[in-house]
Amino acid sequence: HRAMRLLSGTLFTLGMTLALARAVLALDAPAPFTAVYALSQGAISFGTMERKFEVDPDGAYRYTSRMEASGVFSLVRSDSIVESSRGLLQNGEFRPEHYDYRNSRGNKHYTLRFDYPQARVLRSDQAKGWQAAMPPGLKDKLVYQLQMMVDLAAAPEALRYAVADKNKLKDYRFAVRGEEKVKTGKGRYRALRLEK
Repeated sequence: HRAMRLLSGTLFTLGMTLALARAVLALDAPAPFTAVYALSQGAISFGTMERKFEVDPDGAYRYTSRMEASGVFSLVRSDSIVESSRGLLQNGEFRPEHYDYRNSRGNKHYTLRFDYPQARVLRSDQAKGWQAAMPPGLKDKLVYQLQMMVDLAAAPEALRYAVADKNKLKDYRFAVRGEEKVKTGKGRYRALRLEK
């Protein structure tokens, strides 16, 4: 789990760096994109991750993330993790309606549904279920990263998001700590350094 958490933090940084460079040219929405990342630490390869963002003319969006273990790491963990978020994008605001998480290891799976008329978020896969009052602007743990791309275009000093994660509501806060240049196989990119 420690390795996966480390990867998650590293991936988040890489994802924000590359996606910001490519996608946040308009203030109201990222451009549709597919990004593939090689996951590694030093000379050790962990796997790959593909993220894909699509949006229809009417604002319906789909954002998916698929992570597959490979190399030496796959001998220890041969699982795949697939996340998806669906909802509406209106005036630069992502309104998730459905979030799905699947981990092939142990057949872990859960779903969150965002009920706007009732202002409730519900987890439907548990026998007893889970639900909570939905605070304004609630995001799932995948799409808040897209929302951050949009919000960073306004050059804020700090960002804050209410995020539904499994059966909890979490408060994510980020401080912008300056800019740096990141070198990749596709060239050098300007990136913002964020602290959570």
